[in-house]
Amino acid sequence: MKTCTIAWLYFCLIAVGSCVHAADAVRERIENDIQQFRLIEAEAALPSLSDAPLRAFYRAHIAGYKYVCTQSGAQLKVFHTDCDAALASIGKMSNQDEMKRVLVAELEGKRAAIEFADANFVAALWHLRACHSAIAENERYFPNCVENKKIIGMFNVVFSAVPRKYQWITSGLGFEGDMKKGLAQLAIALGQGTLLRYETQFIAYHVDKNLLAKPEDAILRIQQEQLRSGKSIVLDFLLAGSYLGQKKNENALAILSRRGDYVANGNIFFINYWDYLQGKAYYYCGRYDAAQQSFTRFLNAHGGNIYRTDASFRLGMCYVLTDNYPEGRAQFKKLLLSKPSIWDEDEYASHMAAQFVLRNPTEYEKTLFSARNLFDGGYCDEAKSILLDVSKDHSRLSALERTEFHYRLGRVYDLLKDRPNAIVHYTYCTQQPPASDGKVQRYLQAYSHYYLGDLYRAGKDNAEAKIQYQKALAVEDFFYQSSLESRCKTSLKQLK
Repeated sequence: MKTCTIAWLYFCLIAVGSCVHAADAVRERIENDIQQFRLIEAEAALPSLSDAPLRAFYRAHIAGYKYVCTQSGAQLKVFHTDCDAALASIGKMSNQDEMKRVLVAELEGKRAAIEFADANFVAALWHLRACHSAIAENERYFPNCVENKKIIGMFNVVFSAVPRKYQWITSGLGFEGDMKKGLAQLAIALGQGTLLRYETQFIAYHVDKNLLAKPEDAILRIQQEQLRSGKSIVLDFLLAGSYLGQKKNENALAILSRRGDYVANGNIFFINYWDYLQGKAYYYCGRYDAAQQSFTRFLNAHGGNIYRTDASFRLGMCYVLTDNYPEGRAQFKKLLLSKPSIWDEDEYASHMAAQFVLRNPTEYEKTLFSARNLFDGGYCDEAKSILLDVSKDHSRLSALERTEFHYRLGRVYDLLKDRPNAIVHYTYCTQQPPASDGKVQRYLQAYSHYYLGDLYRAGKDNAEAKIQYQKALAVEDFFYQSSLESRCKTSLKQLK
């Protein structure tokens, strides 16, 4: 499942950078180094900038990238120190400089995103207010400033479909987004902006992928950016993640196999999340030994808790699915000692680990996990074969097992473009009686309603699609809820 909309705000805000009145050659060199994640080279070039506010801004910008990649506590301190210094320097700029408030907004946005990701919600809201206040004021004073459009457009897009869990943000901010207006603003930034344009592409990529449910457009956007600016670890990382989301595991593995090239290049700052993606790709195709190595590398290098719980759970399942429950249980026990992040994947992983630390999953549960992994990798024929074999004992299954069986088979038929059978199994999933683990069952049934909505919408039955989306939104307390609510709200708005 995709992470919630607010989650990708974290990466969008970190990705946005700026420039003011430095010499073009120096500025372009630094921007290019940042785009290619040659962060050490970019930092070394900062003394060449004569503009003190710009120099301080870039230093904080680079520190933000480093923290996002490593989740290092020491790097977080550097980021906050550099942000304070940058804001102090920017504060000395003339109020008549149209870039002053833009720089302030972007730094405050970065701080808000990082505080949000670390579950420091009060601090996140404070910085988000400062970000919005600065960019809204700049929009009033300099309405023709193209560089406003990137940030204000992102606000409109992100806050147009906020899930219930995060409604307090819109209330505290006093701002509600407008998807149509936000998309138009981002289009202006893309067409006319000169402010690290490829990062505006990055924001647009996330809109395509996570809000508009146009993953193929997101992939095409990254591929076009690679043709324009050259391949980089950031673009490869995004493209591999998109392929994983699209169940194109072999495409993702081909990209992720370049890990050695990036690690060997001492000029490129490595993204630790690369190992997390690579572990998932190996996990999906049943290469559990290789998945163990990737997940272990990620856990050893990753300083924070984002996706730590999910990686630990998948590492434990690698052992369980290769008949080594004691080692798997040790991983489950270890991950339960720490609180999971706010990310949807980590919440679900923690829930399942709490069950499997007490008992070895049944053979049927292992079978369902194997089928699910194959489906997630796009190996639909193999997943279908496993599920159809399981159906022989369908009468012996519990309500929860039947719910998951129909959901998984519905997903397989959906990806195979077998619309009638997909509708049948999604519908059966939604009709199962209450199960012992209600939160898991509700997650499967809510998503079945959502995918039914997509299928009816594709079949031009917008009335039934609307009913299914509304049924999905009516479900309470389930896993991956924030992500689903954002997608349903966006889909309903598109039906109007």
